[in-house]
Amino acid sequence: MGVWTVVAWAAAALLLAGVLWLYWKALAPGGSTLEQIVDHALRKARRPGSALVVGVLHGGQVWTKGYGAVNPAAVPPAAPTGATVFQIGSLSKVMTASLLPLLAGRHGIAESTTVQEALGPAAAPVHPAHAGITLAALATHTSGLPRVPKMLERDLPVHLGVQEVLKNPYSLIQPATVWDYLQQPPDKKDGKHMPGRFAYSNYGMGLLGHLLERRTGQPYGALLAREIFVPLGMQDSAVEPAAALRERLAQGHTAGGEPCAPWSFVALHGAGAVLSTADDLLRFARAQLDAAMPLHAALAATHAPRASGATGLGWMQPTLVDRLLGNRHIVWHDGATLGYCSYLSIDLQAGLALVILSARGNGVTVPGMLLTRRLRKFMASQPPPPSHQPPSHQEGATA
Repeated sequence: MGVWTVVAWAAAALLLAGVLWLYWKALAPGGSTLEQIVDHALRKARRPGSALVVGVLHGGQVWTKGYGAVNPAAVPPAAPTGATVFQIGSLSKVMTASLLPLLAGRHGIAESTTVQEALGPAAAPVHPAHAGITLAALATHTSGLPRVPKMLERDLPVHLGVQEVLKNPYSLIQPATVWDYLQQPPDKKDGKHMPGRFAYSNYGMGLLGHLLERRTGQPYGALLAREIFVPLGMQDSAVEPAAALRERLAQGHTAGGEPCAPWSFVALHGAGAVLSTADDLLRFARAQLDAAMPLHAALAATHAPRASGATGLGWMQPTLVDRLLGNRHIVWHDGATLGYCSYLSIDLQAGLALVILSARGNGVTVPGMLLTRRLRKFMASQPPPPSHQPPSHQEGATA
């Protein structure tokens, strides 16, 4: 048996062990009430000195709970709530992609619109390798574009080291470089990505945001406000938040616990620039589930599997681990910047949504996957709410 065969078998064994461990963790009940289940599932995701908020939507009922402190340096430190603001990172991509069905039929926008068509006749010619990419391909990560083109590194002070760049990378990438890349042939340094196959691309989703800006004449943040935030009452969500909103921003922390600021974006806002709250994200989730909500038809159209089942429009489809855990009917997305992490899952069959927002750069995706399963099992065991009862907002105690 060759050495690489041994390595392959060892890797497979480790993967199987990891999957079995996750499955065993998912079977642990963790309590008999909603609060006990959430507390148990997030016990390791909660970090002393940083904020974490979890929100649950089911049967028209909303429940939220906050842990930690919005700003540990404040005297006294305030506990986070469903109205505490976090940077949501790549979870913004779901909103960017949702603009596509919401704007369809206006401003010459359609899923089949190509990059060259979206730029318009006055724009510089796009390289043939990129010109025919459609807006739908950008929204489903099937464009063949790299995660982040090496060319964009020309704007980054890489000589200062990776850690320095990661403090605020998207504040360094210039719009001119985003457009210049489209005029160049594919760079071998970016690796080979086949159009039509799923390959996650921050650049592609950011480019989609810029192209929608071009077609509508509106900045990305204004587009989100007009098409999504205002209709859904998401008054605490923004790309460039006002001072009053920033006052409720949780202090971010690196994975090591060092305080850090949210990333700012000069370009590629559509890849991750949104700031939001658990309350607002549950409003967004409700519009996905409730046919009586504004925008429901357009947002529901983003759920259908594309790209061989890997993604919808912006949404990720169930992973292999999700399927093992029974999360077969979810759409989900997560996000991470240097000091913030996010996770949102929507179980379309169970009518259940879960959001986790953390002001620390440790991921919350695995806890989110496990908690999605536990919540689905728990909710299935509960009596349904009275049909005449209007939706209400219940906020759990902070801890």
